[in-house]
Amino acid sequence: KGDHQWSWENSESSPNGQLLLDGDCWPLPLPGRHNAANLCAAVLACRALGLDDSVLRKGLAGFSASDHRGSILAWKDCLILDDSYNANPASLQAAIISLTELPGDRRTIAMVGAMAELGPDSVKIHNNSGKAMAETELNILIAVGEKSFPLVDGFAASRDAESHQLPGFQEAADWLKQNSKPGDRILIKGSRSSAMENIIRKLGL
Repeated sequence: KGDHQWSWENSESSPNGQLLLDGDCWPLPLPGRHNAANLCAAVLACRALGLDDSVLRKGLAGFSASDHRGSILAWKDCLILDDSYNANPASLQAAIISLTELPGDRRTIAMVGAMAELGPDSVKIHNNSGKAMAETELNILIAVGEKSFPLVDGFAASRDAESHQLPGFQEAADWLKQNSKPGDRILIKGSRSSAMENIIRKLGL
């Protein structure tokens, strides 16, 4: 991004936060500092092609996120970050950080399904992802489905924090209904084959 100065920050006017680029504010259409980096690159590329910032801002104002790809939903006085369409180790870690940076100061809960197509090292990779999540400010990790259970193994081995291994979507939805508290920030994420959007549906969203 050359000599340009950019950063990400929380914003009361934009629930996803905002990009600060060379002194100008750009509300983010999707949450997370990784999306601020993406927007920064897009803005600079469009400028290089000769597009005026007013055109870019108009386009951003009309942006609508794809289903289950970084949408923020309101549920029972909680915020749900619905990123359930897909997952890999890098995107999972980015989503966890985005979750902890959402507005609010109550608990952060990650409800995560298995990540697919990781080959023979899948268990080890899930375990390492759990360890990486333990290094964030995540409060509670919930692994949904047996193939995701190594996430909790890695998380619990690295930090003494609450975690659960639940067999399926209904148990996951029931856990949230029974244990969520006002102000909680909740991530729901997993690979496409994990179909974690079923939890969203069981919550009535």
